[in-house]
Amino acid sequence: MARMLRNTMLLAVISLLWPLPASAQFSNAQPGLSEPRFSIRQGVDNEILAPSAVVEFTVTVTNTGMAAASPGTATVRLSADLIGTPSGTAPFTSHGTFDIVRGAWDIGDLPVGGEAVLVLPAQVVDEPQQPCAYSLAELWPDGQGADATSQQAFRTLRAPGVAACSDLAVGTAGVLPRGFPFCDGTVEILLPIVNLGPDTASEVFVSIEQEPQTLPGLVFQDARCSRFGEPTCLLPSLAPGVPVSLLLRSDVFENRNGRAEFVFTATATSADYELEPGQEVASRTLSIATFVPCEVINPLDSLAVPACFIATAAWGSTLDPHVVSLRRFRDRFLLTHAPGRVFVAFYYQYSPPLAAYIAARPSARAAVRAMIWPLVFVIEHPVSLLWLAAVGSCLARRRRVRRITGLARGPADLPASTEAR
Repeated sequence: MARMLRNTMLLAVISLLWPLPASAQFSNAQPGLSEPRFSIRQGVDNEILAPSAVVEFTVTVTNTGMAAASPGTATVRLSADLIGTPSGTAPFTSHGTFDIVRGAWDIGDLPVGGEAVLVLPAQVVDEPQQPCAYSLAELWPDGQGADATSQQAFRTLRAPGVAACSDLAVGTAGVLPRGFPFCDGTVEILLPIVNLGPDTASEVFVSIEQEPQTLPGLVFQDARCSRFGEPTCLLPSLAPGVPVSLLLRSDVFENRNGRAEFVFTATATSADYELEPGQEVASRTLSIATFVPCEVINPLDSLAVPACFIATAAWGSTLDPHVVSLRRFRDRFLLTHAPGRVFVAFYYQYSPPLAAYIAARPSARAAVRAMIWPLVFVIEHPVSLLWLAAVGSCLARRRRVRRITGLARGPADLPASTEAR
């Protein structure tokens, strides 16, 4: 009995410290029942885009899970050249209800393997503005659901002679974090591109602009571009729904005057027709941090970290003994642990403008030297600091002993002259 109790307690402790994954925990439910899965597909009876033609889109939702469940609400969106439910027609649903105004289909519960069907009539306008029109059916438009790959279904109508319809979208470009140290060098930008259309886009041409011109020699450095090392990129093809991130890199340059901001604009076009023009151009304001002059390098430092800028501005030379002491303190102590490296990185990113201000004003240089001198003295004379600390500790201990002794003696042990007072 004791052994059984001990084993039970041991299992309980192990279960608390090392819980089983959700899929392996004991439960009365069968695996997969708690994860409803559905798929959605769409068809059309006529894929030719002809003026005033009436077509029927068929949307099918299937329960591919292990238990009966509801897929919630599916939405159907038509492009501008299509009119939903023209006069004399009406949508048909095998399950649930369809709201024509919102394009929302409330399906209800479906059994395992069950299907719900929506038939939606639509009419092409008299004068189509685009050579492509489409119907987009989506399940879980808010992004929920277990099977993200089957939550959208495109069906496209093409005018005669049109081979493919794409929908290029340019994402938000971002400056990649620069490595340590923050000295003169290149700047890298990551530019996301995605094809939201139903067909593979061919000959995707990407171009960039800067306003004002800030990054010199900014070109694409991505092997997927057939024009490698140029300010434009040509992608032979771009599959639907597969985003790509293109890398751009600038030439080496200097930035001494604080953070520099510029408007970065990217444009993507293709040889195919765009379903929804307007998303292929994106602009964003980007900023570049201040750089450190890389010509001031400590040759003995394996990390190749620049010199101390504020101290150099205060004493006027990187070879001044006080500047050398500060640099040695940085190399031997600050760069040997993570908090120190973070401090040094922050210092080299934001100190150059302050150092430039100090170097141009003799009074500021003198004031900074006076403020930094105590730190320099401690760094250059650590033994003196220890001696002062030992003397201070002895004086504090002696004062404490006197106070304790006085309290222990009490008023009766005081001298007679003190009692007379």
